[in-house]
Amino acid sequence: MTWSLYSTLKGRTTLNPTTGELVVQNMAVADAGLYTVEINSNVQSQNYKVEVMKKVPKPAVLFRPLTCNSCSLTCHGDTKGAGTITYSWREDDGEWNQGEESRDITNNPEIRRIRTFSCRMKNSISVNESEPHENPFFQEKPPIWPEVLPSAVLGYAIRITFYLRPGDSSLMTTSASNPITSLVWKRDGNLVAEWMNSEIKFNETYKGRTTLNTTTGELDPITDTLWKRDGNLVAEWLNDEFEFYGAFNGRTTLNTTTGELVVQNMTMCFLILSVLLLTVLNSAQPRNEIRELGSTFTLRPPFSGSITGIVWKRDGNLVAEWLSNDFEFYGTFNGRTTLNPTTGELVVQNMAVADAGLYTVEINSNVQSENYKVEVMKKVPKPAVLFRPLTCSQISVSCSLTCDGDTKDAGTVTYSWREDDGEWKQGERDKTIENNEEIKKVKIFSCQMKNAISINESEPHNNLLFQGNPPIWPEGTEQKLVYFVVGGTLVLRPYVSAHVTSILWKHEDNLVAKWINAELAYYCTFKSRTTLDPTGCLVIKNMSRADNGLYTVEINNHVQGRGYKAIEIDEVPQPVVSPLGCYCAVEKCMLACYGNTTKAEPVTYSWRTGDGAWMEWKQELNIGSNEAMQSVKTFICRIKNPVSEKESEPYINPLLQRLTDSGLGVKVLGPVMRSLAILALLGTVTYFLWQKQGIVRKVICPCRCGKGDDNAA
Repeated sequence: MTWSLYSTLKGRTTLNPTTGELVVQNMAVADAGLYTVEINSNVQSQNYKVEVMKKVPKPAVLFRPLTCNSCSLTCHGDTKGAGTITYSWREDDGEWNQGEESRDITNNPEIRRIRTFSCRMKNSISVNESEPHENPFFQEKPPIWPEVLPSAVLGYAIRITFYLRPGDSSLMTTSASNPITSLVWKRDGNLVAEWMNSEIKFNETYKGRTTLNTTTGELDPITDTLWKRDGNLVAEWLNDEFEFYGAFNGRTTLNTTTGELVVQNMTMCFLILSVLLLTVLNSAQPRNEIRELGSTFTLRPPFSGSITGIVWKRDGNLVAEWLSNDFEFYGTFNGRTTLNPTTGELVVQNMAVADAGLYTVEINSNVQSENYKVEVMKKVPKPAVLFRPLTCSQISVSCSLTCDGDTKDAGTVTYSWREDDGEWKQGERDKTIENNEEIKKVKIFSCQMKNAISINESEPHNNLLFQGNPPIWPEGTEQKLVYFVVGGTLVLRPYVSAHVTSILWKHEDNLVAKWINAELAYYCTFKSRTTLDPTGCLVIKNMSRADNGLYTVEINNHVQGRGYKAIEIDEVPQPVVSPLGCYCAVEKCMLACYGNTTKAEPVTYSWRTGDGAWMEWKQELNIGSNEAMQSVKTFICRIKNPVSEKESEPYINPLLQRLTDSGLGVKVLGPVMRSLAILALLGTVTYFLWQKQGIVRKVICPCRCGKGDDNAA
């Protein structure tokens, strides 16, 4: 037996004649391509697309000046021959965030807090990251000398006293050669106080709470204590003066050293305060928000009061801010984000996976206790059940099933499996079935994918290990009626009881598709919109009126004894519940489920009373004014055909009697007695009119009276 090795593969390739295994050493970029194999002169269905690449190099962060206030960062490295590269960036010791090869940074307060930048390269076979690069814009914060440490009670009472002095010693010099000509103090990039052109200005938040020394640059103590309930002032200590508000005046004390609030003679109002304080404490935990990829999400902080500044951040990085009546949106949020300066509401459109993270908000320079952990994912796709190996049949010892579908960016996905019409059972993406007596009885398998925002299930797939009696068709019937809607999909599944070697589908004696020796072919108008699998299942998409007619199938060169007659129908209309008659005398009604189903037949009707279960019934429904029916608030009907189903809007029960709720507690007896007296008088007048004027009964009757009602007793 002679073996031949060709071209550049000579000298570094071996071939195993027993298994067909091919081994190529010292792979080169030129070796990439599609590898196929023929065994015994038959082209095998399995082929291999091979890609050859080198590992990514160790990158380096390069800074390039663009202007005096901005720079460009590049993740530099020789990536020739490394295939598709993805880049990620990290600030200090934060998380890696995927981005582009280059990124621009601007000299702003947020960037000045970052000490180092690092970048990372990644391809299909390797990952490598740079050494940290110093941020040229980095600036240390000015020192803070606390006189009394900040303290908080349940996130509400805050007492802060601190001095601020410029960190630059030259600013402390008051010599004639270097006098101070201007001062600007900021907190987290937000203005606190400034002195320019001999004029001192303070942010509204700090007015009356501090002073600025224009000689030394020193910002004097900022000291106060403030308690609120439901956003309303309870007590405050400001400029050595106490103030107590509302019902708290005269029974409340405030400790200026610890910030402790003491309220005597507790009332229900203060119990509410306690509950609210506990709620604030609990709200420190992030609120989980899950959003669909590409959707719009809204975050609105629970803040009441006047707003002078808003700063939103994601994982500590700026998203949006509104300061001094100016808006600023950062990074990828620019152009798709809005910020409401009145409520603090943040709206981000076209959500991306990279938008996930912890969102926090500062209002009036105060970090709010409510924050949001946002997760972004796409809906799960419609899965498909795949059998492996392709040669799986009734003679196989076992087979593997896969719930297949692209779940990238779908978050955590759970899988469930169903046999025939049984219950869904949670499992793994892959499951193995053994060719035993139990599995042989299962006709079809279905799988289901589920994540936090969606659920989707596959079409049923014939069990290739099924062994049972052929189905019994109705006597005298040679065709099965199947229905489709124009533009929809038609699925035809024949009965298969043996190993399949060939499949041939026809439409009115014209070829549709065939599968012989693992080779597929599609014909005429069915090309590009039809699929045929080795089980004989035929799927035709984008159905048209010309696709009406009889479909037949030959399996292993034997014509199946039954065909499928495809019939075009319309989707059912949106139904409307309407009364056919409602009679006050006998207290009964007939409701009808209306909808034009002329082109949607065959249809079935179902009804649901209140929150009960659906019940298949006729188009009309009779209801009577009995005790059970009086408790039903609404009726809903449903129309269903083989291709669609739709529900009506809820219809209020026309016989519903609104009984007086005797279980409600009353606080004042006098107004109730007066109301009862008025009702008694109204009842007397109504009874009189009832006897004298038949038309009044028609007006106030709670149902629609029919003809002849005047004679009803």
